[in-house]
Amino acid sequence: MNPRRAARGVGHARATLVALLLVGIAVASPAEWRQVETEHFLIVFEQHDQASADELAAICEDVYAKVTGFFRSYPKRIPVVIRGRLDYANGLTAPFPRRLELIVTAPSWPWMGSRSESWLRILLVHELTHFVHLGMERGFFHALSRVFGADARWATAIFLPGWMIEGPTTNLETLFTSGGRGRNPFFESLYKAPVVEGDLFSLAQASYASAFPPSGRIYVAGYVLVDHLLKTYGEDAFTRIMDDYLAFPFFGPGAAIERVTGKKAREIYADMKAGLEQHYRASAGIAGGERIPPDRIGDWQHPVPTGRGLYASRSDLDHFPAIVRLDPVDGSEEVIASIDLADPFSFTATADGRAVYAASFFSDWRPVDGEEVFSDLAAIDVETSSVRRLTTAAHLWHPAVSADGMHLVAVQGSGPYTRLVEVDPQSGSTRVLFSVAGASVFNPVFSPDGARLALVLNRRGMQDVVVIRYAEALAGSREQADPHAPVDDVNADFARYVLGPDPYGEYFPAWNGNDRVLFCSDRSGSLVVYEADLATDELTVVQEDPVAAYEGIVVGGQTLIYASYSSKGFCLKQAPFAPARDEAATVVRGPAEPLAGQVPPAEVDSASYQDRARPYLWYPLVTFGSGRASGWDFGVGAEVLAGSYLGTSTWSLGAAWHPLTSQPELSFSLSHGFGNAVVNASSATASYLVAGSYFLESDTRVGVSLPLVSRSAYDRSSSLSVSAGATFISQAFDAVDTTTPFTIADLFTDPDFVWAKAMLLDGGVGFGWGKPGGSLDFVMPRLVSVSLGGEAMLPVLGRSTGARFTLFAEAGLPVFWQHLVLRAGVKAAYVSGSLERSSESFAVPRGMFDAETRPLPGRLLASLDLLAPIGLFDQPLFFGLGLLGVSAGVHVEAAGDWDLDPAAFQVPWISAGAEVALQIGVSNTDLPVGVGIAARFDPTGTRPFDVSSDLRPYVFLSFDSFRDAWKADGGRMRVQLR
Repeated sequence: MNPRRAARGVGHARATLVALLLVGIAVASPAEWRQVETEHFLIVFEQHDQASADELAAICEDVYAKVTGFFRSYPKRIPVVIRGRLDYANGLTAPFPRRLELIVTAPSWPWMGSRSESWLRILLVHELTHFVHLGMERGFFHALSRVFGADARWATAIFLPGWMIEGPTTNLETLFTSGGRGRNPFFESLYKAPVVEGDLFSLAQASYASAFPPSGRIYVAGYVLVDHLLKTYGEDAFTRIMDDYLAFPFFGPGAAIERVTGKKAREIYADMKAGLEQHYRASAGIAGGERIPPDRIGDWQHPVPTGRGLYASRSDLDHFPAIVRLDPVDGSEEVIASIDLADPFSFTATADGRAVYAASFFSDWRPVDGEEVFSDLAAIDVETSSVRRLTTAAHLWHPAVSADGMHLVAVQGSGPYTRLVEVDPQSGSTRVLFSVAGASVFNPVFSPDGARLALVLNRRGMQDVVVIRYAEALAGSREQADPHAPVDDVNADFARYVLGPDPYGEYFPAWNGNDRVLFCSDRSGSLVVYEADLATDELTVVQEDPVAAYEGIVVGGQTLIYASYSSKGFCLKQAPFAPARDEAATVVRGPAEPLAGQVPPAEVDSASYQDRARPYLWYPLVTFGSGRASGWDFGVGAEVLAGSYLGTSTWSLGAAWHPLTSQPELSFSLSHGFGNAVVNASSATASYLVAGSYFLESDTRVGVSLPLVSRSAYDRSSSLSVSAGATFISQAFDAVDTTTPFTIADLFTDPDFVWAKAMLLDGGVGFGWGKPGGSLDFVMPRLVSVSLGGEAMLPVLGRSTGARFTLFAEAGLPVFWQHLVLRAGVKAAYVSGSLERSSESFAVPRGMFDAETRPLPGRLLASLDLLAPIGLFDQPLFFGLGLLGVSAGVHVEAAGDWDLDPAAFQVPWISAGAEVALQIGVSNTDLPVGVGIAARFDPTGTRPFDVSSDLRPYVFLSFDSFRDAWKADGGRMRVQLR
């Protein structure tokens, strides 16, 4: 080929890359996303979250000053994405690109503290603490970030134990707000119980999360340890430890802790533990109720008495979460419904127990700019076990039904606040019964006669039990067509305090007759069950507990059942209903009027937000190739990564030079989401040596993927997706002698070089369905997964033709034992035409066997696996890692080569193997690591078994080796075009 033609080919490639880059930069995100800028923050939000954006803009600079001052580190610009499509309270600090994501939905659990004046303030303090702490502007990785990008600083988190990641967040959310976990009696019970029972986690276990109690262990351990550090060694002790650690972080913070405090970490832990034991010594002597069996690890909460027995929510290690009927005598259980509740308190039942209403999450994972997770109500018929979705995208939890089943209410969330709504039990339509601007409500419950409702009202940190008359509220109710509408005053003056506004937190009301209300409060310093008589204003202590007593109900007029916590998890206890003594309390029967001085923040001016991908990191790159006859060669270069804050757009650009072959290696990829679809483009250029022939290949692909279904509900999930694309392939080679190596310069100087081109079309469809189990089920017990794919080379640019088709199918069911899973799998591939010389890694056995030359174009691989968990563990390992679980499996596989014309089929081998997989805890996440060994045999007996070639190991980073085991054959080999 002459130099002009070669230059023109390279010019086309450059033009393609530039065009793709410009398209990625120019494409804007949907118009409903807006942005607001303050001095240090870029706040990105959807229009329906305007109120949350206003509040966040009003408080963010004050929070910034407090958090950055604590760490003495001052980032210049902090992107914040407000997520308002998710009906649960949470947040995250994410790298690549670094940003905060705040899920603004009001918490339905009481864990963040009833005294907080603002959920958004607590949330921002927590996540900003992560952002500043993990990106502190000093030390080794900070120096690297000046070269490679700011995200490089976050590598410091790799060497920190989990308690040092979550410890500062839980402490600062307490120090810098009026609430926080440090002021919360429910959070306190998570470490109080193991201290009282002499079963506190070790310092090594504080490094990683576990399925064993307490839930969120690194948060619990982090709070008590960092709190001890700050109180004992000074308010700047943690920052001084970080300063020392950051200088050389590679062996963890142990040496830094000792240099700053003069004590080893284990000594500090021992001091902290001794202090807690002393603090709770008096609590250990309190006589609590008797635990209701079963006495095993797990959570049993929210007791609901019915004519059919006691209902409760259950979440243990062996089963999927469920509503169960629980026998308080022997602990036997009967599952009412396997369902993922919005929280453990989000179900209610009629007095006869025939109907249950539950709030569960309904998730849609399709939107590229953020999934949707709605909490909606489902109606459950206990006799038939039928489940009917009652509402759609209504944002409801904490349902309450009247004893006769005629009236149904629930809490509806709107941003960081909530309101009480009536729900039609047949149609699911809603009306607002009660709401107070800037306030939240929790846990409504009907009186036995249905005339009144008791509920919890939280207004700017004042959390009290109030009572409203149902008929009066219904008469003044208001239709609410838009569930995103801000919470404002509706019947706000109808609520009457049970005790009156006071600085104590009150939780979980329940009726004992029509005039007496049980509730729990931390007014004594611990959670205690009280009873208030609405007729006489008498307040009585009903039940104390060494750890906590809440959610008290009276059964049969003589027995109190209440919820508590132990070192094995949340539990139910019972005791004789015998109120102990009166306690003086101010009783106010007046209306719950809005607090004075509550002025909502002004609406901030916003502009349209475009979700463009921005570079955030580059790094040196070493690549390996097959461009030399003597073996692998290598390339040295760099790669740049870019991403957008909403995750709709990414691109990467890489380049490397192979000095042994004087050849370049280039790569580019771009993806952008439009609604539910993702359009992607990629281009790669590299040199290859295949079957003695040298050539330079450039592949450019444009494709689209579209999830038609991707959802989860109740106890199952399902997905259906399609994809399609087109690939342009061009190859440069010496038309006279393909067996001689060449350099990139030869393309421009040697007239014998030619370009061959080809076009491929590809497409695929995938389907998945599954029902997960409990924590012990490392593999999904019930699963169906099928994917079909194909590509065809079109005869439009050259003489090369061919096609390839693939099938993957897998199905599993429990056998003999609920955790023993039998899985059958099939992988099949068929190649033809110019592709028939390609080596397929798709349908090869587990075991890194040498690549095969296949006599027929079709390959079928069938597998049968038997998988079982060995157990869940909580064993510290090294470097802050922990062993969380072990599973094992055996398998048998058979391969068949086949063709259609002429029809042919042969079985070249069968194989069998065994494997073990470990679940390794790393801070707040886990990593599965599996190893196995496989042996293959010739079923005809003509080829003797050779240990060196027929017995091979394999590794996989999942619990599904059939799908994920690494292959020795690295993919479809390039085929020289003609």
